Amino acid sequence: MSVDPRLSVIMPAHNAAPYIAEAIGSVLGQTLRELELIVIDDGSTDRTARIVSGIMRRDDRLRLLRLEHRGIVNVNVGVEAARCDLVGRCDADDISLPTRFEKQLAYMEAHPECAAVGCWLQRTDPFGSPTGEQHPPTEHADIDAALLAADGSAIVQGASVYRRDALRRCGGWRDDYGWIEDLNLFLRLGEVGRLANIPEVLYRYRRHIASVCAINYEAMRSRIEALLREVYQRRGIEGEPDLARLRPELTAQESPAQTMRHWACHAIEQHNGAIARRHAWAALCREPWSIQSWKVLRWALAA
Repeated sequence: MSVDPRLSVIMPAHNAAPYIAEAIGSVLGQTLRELELIVIDDGSTDRTARIVSGIMRRDDRLRLLRLEHRGIVNVNVGVEAARCDLVGRCDADDISLPTRFEKQLAYMEAHPECAAVGCWLQRTDPFGSPTGEQHPPTEHADIDAALLAADGSAIVQGASVYRRDALRRCGGWRDDYGWIEDLNLFLRLGEVGRLANIPEVLYRYRRHIASVCAINYEAMRSRIEALLREVYQRRGIEGEPDLARLRPELTAQESPAQTMRHWACHAIEQHNGAIARRHAWAALCREPWSIQSWKVLRWALAA
């Protein structure tokens, strides 16, 4: 690199070919130029590595590590390979807005007690159409209370910058509780330093229908309860975690068709008729007996 980086950014990627070029561009195009981007190719079988290699020829701030498929724990390899003590994350299908890392780096430099800082987010559908904003709490006490209430979105891992020594002290990313690795990480990070969110939308978080379909709510409830029991014991908190009280919404799983109808309605609000019709038609194909599916399709066709 021609300039020493002030921040290392890690981007884990597994079969991310449709989105990764845009995600990389959002990091390399930051107002903070003094950064490096390490892409962790987690055993991809598509064109991910070729796309990254092509961009590397044009920008020497980009590095590629090709690893065997092991999931989230491969991020720890990137942490150890990083040249900087401040480490950012960006997922391979998400977008970092231009001033994100400049503002998060400034925050971490001004707050040495902070182990990680996130930000507010804009949610999008798979095609990048906005579906709303997410405004998590900004202060440590509120973030930690939300995490203890099983709210893994209180600070978002892909939208955060971390202090590497804090990651090492808490054990980094672990997969012992499956896909709630974000809740697992931040509950441990909050025990070695403070957590914060910048109250500004600096990150676009893309949701996919595959992730909606993949969620097994019964299994997730069981894993969250087991994780919180471990945390309660470690912190000396009396009692048992009561998810029926903490997260009553986990008792019912939204169907993929419901999600698609919601996305269609958001697209209509954004005056994006093409995307609205695409989601509405997909919802109708999944639930053709649903009166609501037909209503949403009619609204989309009129948009």
